[in-house]
Amino acid sequence: MKLPFWIPAFLGLAACNTVGSGAIPKAIPEGVPRKINTYYSINQDCTADPGILGRVVVAPENGRVSFRPGADYPSYPRTNSRYRCNLKKAPSVQLWYTPNPGFRGSDSTIVEALYPDGTVIKRTFTIDVR
Repeated sequence: MKLPFWIPAFLGLAACNTVGSGAIPKAIPEGVPRKINTYYSINQDCTADPGILGRVVVAPENGRVSFRPGADYPSYPRTNSRYRCNLKKAPSVQLWYTPNPGFRGSDSTIVEALYPDGTVIKRTFTIDVR
């Protein structure tokens, strides 16, 4: 059976709204807030495309996460047309984790980032507080 021409295109667009597979492990020292992820959206000319919104889907049980504005170096791969943008800091949204006082052990959180173009990236982080 041959599919209509628009079905493969639709499936390709749907892949833009991704759900991360597998948890992203992080380790941080006890009692110290740490940046555990960075989100950025940059145009082809290296200007910022503002408007990323971070949301906590499942809060950690033994600490707090927060989204903060920041500036970070992007990390586009060499094959990406924005690779040259890696040379200067760009506006970003940073994800921070702060463990509860005295807590040591494993914690986790699920967050999502909503991008200006409608892309949604949902990730699970496992945090080893040492």
